[in-house]
Amino acid sequence: MSKGHGLSPGYRAGDNWITCQRCGFERRASQIAEEWNGLEVCKDTCFETRHPQDFLRVKEERITPARTGYQVDLDASAVDINGDPIGLA
Repeated sequence: MSKGHGLSPGYRAGDNWITCQRCGFERRASQIAEEWNGLEVCKDTCFETRHPQDFLRVKEERITPARTGYQVDLDASAVDINGDPIGLA
């Protein structure tokens, strides 16, 4: 007997013919599985599980750097070593 349904495929209650949405072959409903993306495909040849990388959860990326370089504090630079104000004029 050839694959797919020919002239006399035989009757199976509740096991209707479905076309695989990937390869186009006609299979019985018992030989079809639904993938994670909603396609109804052959269990034995066309079925693909979802890739494990799709389930990874990454940490939130920190966009700004912690230090951007040397910064001068204007309040601290306006006094000398003894704490006396330095004249700007």
